[in-house]
Amino acid sequence: MKILSILLFLLHSFLNSSNFSYKMDTHFTVTNNVIEIPGHLNYATYQLKGSWTDNYGKLGTILCNGETKIPKSNLVELFGICEITDEDKNKRWWTINRDKSEIELGVGRAKQIDGENIWKTLNNIDCNYAVKHIEGFSYMKINCNINEKQHEALLK
Repeated sequence: MKILSILLFLLHSFLNSSNFSYKMDTHFTVTNNVIEIPGHLNYATYQLKGSWTDNYGKLGTILCNGETKIPKSNLVELFGICEITDEDKNKRWWTINRDKSEIELGVGRAKQIDGENIWKTLNNIDCNYAVKHIEGFSYMKINCNINEKQHEALLK
């Protein structure tokens, strides 16, 4: 099932690709605060802290806060907000969402809400992401289709 999810994510990204793409790789440490209601639901708030790089040679830090709900089906529902800061201290804010996937490995949607300076060009962009969680660490890849104007702005 995990491999199928990743293959579907990659196929969807390929079929919906434009001439340009924005790709971001992130690495996080994870802190969870869990409340378990036996036989019903696990509810957790989480914080992810880490770093990122992108395919335009930019890098920086990332901080995400959010919540997960894991019903008896063991398929996670997740929502979070991330503050992403580049090496020039420009910030941008993203949402991340996942519906009904495994907790350790999953695919979802990310969207930039707002950005400062160079990052304004990505405002309201919808992207796909894949994430893998391993023993307190997370690795996430984000892939966004962008147009030529956005591509040119990111080259600056």
